Formats: sequence, structure tokens, C-alpha cells
Amino acid sequence: MRAEDLMSSPAITVRPETPVLAAAALLTAHGFTLLPVTSHSGQLLGVVDEAELLRQGDEGLVGHVMTAPVPSVGRGASAAEVAEALLGDGVRAVPVTDGTKVVGVITRRDLLRSWVRSALG
Repeated sequence: MRAEDLMSSPAITVRPETPVLAAAALLTAHGFTLLPVTSHSGQLLGVVDEAELLRQGDEGLVGHVMTAPVPSVGRGASAAEVAEALLGDGVRAVPVTDGTKVVGVITRRDLLRSWVRSALG
């Protein structure tokens, strides 16, 4: 199984100039815990998660609170490589890239769901 089989796609992303409140609205509307932050060309710049947005409150821009650099995996990464990236300290989700562009996101839950499905057949 590869990252492209596990990821949620298309990735919903924000830019550094996105207001914090708009990013929080996207997270809640889609049930995500993390959003990739990209350039206008789709290149991964960092991520923003629920905790960072809550700490910031309703003012400011994503670029001021995002975490960078962040781990990511290529769409062809193996499930083992995805697991290794997700087991990093505090990493709950990883962006999936195709070259330099973000194409999806994999959460710990996505990986766990896949593991359970293949174990139970």
C-alpha cells in the first residue's frame, strides 16, 4: 500500500495570508485537525493545526502561526514510510506531495483504518 492509496485527496490547503478564523472554519467544516499551508503554486510551506489556531484566537494570519518545516511523504511512499513520519513527536498528519505540490493528507486515523481493514480482511 502506498501513500496515494491512504491519503485524503484533494488536499484542502491554505496560504500564509489566510486569516486564522478562515482556516479554523475550514478545519471545523471538514472535520480535519490540520491544514497544509502552501504557496500560490501549491508548494508545501508548513502546516497549521487546531492548537495553533486556538492559541492565536480570531486575529492574525496563518503564516504567523504555522509550523515549518514539517515532515511530508511522496505519493509513492510505502505504508511503513508513512507510519515512520506519523510516529514523530506531535505529528498527527502528514502532507502528501507529488514533486513540490501538495496532493493529499494522511492522518494517523487513515493509517490505522487501513491497517484494521487489511488485518480483518
